[in-house]
Amino acid sequence: MRKRYTYLSYIRYSALSLGKTFSLLLSIVFVLCTLNSNAQIQHGGWPASFDAKQTKSSEQSALMLDAVNTNYLIEQDKANGVTNRYGVYDEVNIDIRKYGESFRAAGYNIWRLSIVAESAKSIAPILSTFDIPQGAKLFVYSPDRKTVRGAYTWINNQDGGKFAISEVKGDEIIIEYNEPVGIDFEGGVIIEGITKAYRSFDSKATRNRVGINCPTGNNWQSEKRSVLRINFTEAGGSYWCSGALVNNTEQNGRALFLTANHCISSNHTAQTVIATFNYENSTCDSNDASDSQSLSGARLLSTNSNTDFTLIEFNSLPPDSYQPYFAGWNATGDRSNNGTSIHHPQGTPKCIAVDNDPITSFDQSIQWDDASVSKPNTHWATYYDIGVDEGGSSGGPLFNHKHQIIGLLHGGDDDLSLWGKVSLSWTGSKNTTGQLKAWLDPLNTGLKELGGLDPNQAPTADFIVDPSNACISAPVTLSRKNNVTVDRIKWSISPSTFSYQSGYSENSTQPVVSFSQGGTYSISCEIWNGDDYDIKTTEIVVGGGINVEFNGMPDEISLCANEMMNKYTFVASGAAEYEFSLENNAYFNIDINENAIALTLNERGLAAGSFDATLRVDGRHGNCEGSDEVEIHVSSPTNDNAANAIRLQMGMNGSFSNECAGVENGEPYPAARGCEVDNSWCPDGSNPLDNSVWFTFVSPSSGVIDISVDGIDSQIAIYEASSASQIIGSNIRSVEAYDGAGISVNKEFELKPSTNYYLQVDGSNGAIGAFTIMLKSTSMEVYPNPSSGEFNLSLPNTQSGMADVRVYNSIGTMVYQNAHAVTESNSIINMNLSTLSAGMYIVNVRINGETLTKKMLIVK
Repeated sequence: MRKRYTYLSYIRYSALSLGKTFSLLLSIVFVLCTLNSNAQIQHGGWPASFDAKQTKSSEQSALMLDAVNTNYLIEQDKANGVTNRYGVYDEVNIDIRKYGESFRAAGYNIWRLSIVAESAKSIAPILSTFDIPQGAKLFVYSPDRKTVRGAYTWINNQDGGKFAISEVKGDEIIIEYNEPVGIDFEGGVIIEGITKAYRSFDSKATRNRVGINCPTGNNWQSEKRSVLRINFTEAGGSYWCSGALVNNTEQNGRALFLTANHCISSNHTAQTVIATFNYENSTCDSNDASDSQSLSGARLLSTNSNTDFTLIEFNSLPPDSYQPYFAGWNATGDRSNNGTSIHHPQGTPKCIAVDNDPITSFDQSIQWDDASVSKPNTHWATYYDIGVDEGGSSGGPLFNHKHQIIGLLHGGDDDLSLWGKVSLSWTGSKNTTGQLKAWLDPLNTGLKELGGLDPNQAPTADFIVDPSNACISAPVTLSRKNNVTVDRIKWSISPSTFSYQSGYSENSTQPVVSFSQGGTYSISCEIWNGDDYDIKTTEIVVGGGINVEFNGMPDEISLCANEMMNKYTFVASGAAEYEFSLENNAYFNIDINENAIALTLNERGLAAGSFDATLRVDGRHGNCEGSDEVEIHVSSPTNDNAANAIRLQMGMNGSFSNECAGVENGEPYPAARGCEVDNSWCPDGSNPLDNSVWFTFVSPSSGVIDISVDGIDSQIAIYEASSASQIIGSNIRSVEAYDGAGISVNKEFELKPSTNYYLQVDGSNGAIGAFTIMLKSTSMEVYPNPSSGEFNLSLPNTQSGMADVRVYNSIGTMVYQNAHAVTESNSIINMNLSTLSAGMYIVNVRINGETLTKKMLIVK
């Protein structure tokens, strides 16, 4: 459940070859890691050796690994705070053709290798190469043949990726490769490493765990099918975590899986994942969970350590027999009336835990056991009323009262569990590799919440007509919204002035038709699946023109420049062919993929600040044409760049906003060493910047100034520099930094007197909005000074009152007197002395029993 620790590793190889016996001994100081594998769907059958006379050879090849020292490894985990490691990983490089026992039987060439690790609870091989011809089969089984994994066939072949196979209980396994005699090419089966488990995969439940099929889980029977146990290996260790399949706005059953960044953070690790479906006891009291349904291998899509999420995609779709469910999600940031966790504690059968109270946003910084720090309000907090979570539960989903995922388990203690917020992960990075939105909303609908998808539910006949308005004689595609396979399908179209295109018929799953006459047509889809029947009907207008539009887009949209930094996508519909045009296209990098255009603001666009651009799409369907336009207003604050810093004066300044500010190339920021450390911002990954805007000011003559930023949670930094070029690059000097941590920044600084400084204001935890800046000095300031006669007086830390202002010339004669009402937030007094002669004057201010004096010079 905690963040992972990493330790140094040492590997020693010793090999002894005697006849057909091969021994490989390894000693390893183990490293915490993650492992993935490619699609592990099994295709049944039995090893050919089971039917052969030679079922056991006295010279059977064996790979002998170091014995597993269970007590030592468990104590090591306790000492290092590791809660989800279950095994250690020995690196090997074994070609089964070279080192396996070889013989021929039942029309197959057979290679068989025994792998032994004394005292291991279970053993699992990881293959670096799995490339076999059709007809060949690979099996992994226990010596007593009670557990048989496979057959793995050419369908499981991996293209440059790893292939991990699930654990087989016991301290010995047999891996067997069967290749038909006379095959076209020789297959490759190379073992890269071996996981040796020192913890059991079927540990008995503790008294506090609540199984998913206990009464508490009765209302979660759909969502539970989205939650999977994953095990993985990296740098010498093998681990458990949890996670969930998630739906996306295309609702196409894409095999997207959410888990924790501290579980999986690299593509190398993602390649080694084994995900187990439906690993749960059938009742509250039974102990009959099966791990027979699994997938292995995935690719990393997106990950971010700030909110501790990782999104991967499995290399294969889960079969219908696994009954997968793709959970819904909610990225609004709204609090939930309660919270429900479904997970695999310590890799054991699926459990549930519930907090019946409204969940809260954790408003403190979080110091994790790997020394990283999460900012306040980046995590949801739960205090369970039912159940617990443990090591191995990490990455598991937190569901809200709408049964949508709102967080992923990051860590916690015996009483408190903390969940990285989906709402912050949604667009937590401007790059698609660090956010969820690009993957879970591929249609760019703007939705912030979505329900779950059950591909195994009773099929429906709902369908889409594309395009929705058609041109005469042009092709129109009819496709069902739900891709669930059905026994029978029938399309009916009236009137009859239409035809199916070549190869399609009324029973095709996705037929293409064309219409020979204009008019309104009725289209019906009927489906039969066992006892289920459904029919849906819609109409299409042919020959009246086509309706080309940008999906979900109004006529005008306003976007911050940082929102367009990386492939802001517009999707068009209503035609068969599309052509895009864009005003101010020199400001963008443009990617076009059929009916979608993605815009990325380039350096020239960033430098342009705020501007407008019109995006147009022209669509054609046969001889018909249509178009749509979107007016794009791109906004960027002038002072987003330090070179355009806004000059501040003493007293109240503003209102300002950082709403559309971004991170500029080379933009400086203080080191992120800790919230309470001088000259430091709170740690937030490798770059704590979110949306800085810049200001500049001259310090008072006393050098002591009080700066307050009010309106948003913010972190500020001050740089001594006469120009922006001095603070960007190597000459950065952060005088002070402060994080508001949920309140307005209000801090006193000691600076060099009458020196130019730059002030950087950044929204803490991504906070945006309007704010004001108050500059107060411990002394009265006069500016500009000298002046031709227009002066401003800034009073220090003043309470509200009436200020009696008097000006005396060099011989002591009073030449000006006036009374000015001042407040704490408005303590600036303006004076017009332009009628006075050039020379030196003394200004005297009396307020609330205090007298302030300053010299000022009038020049003509």
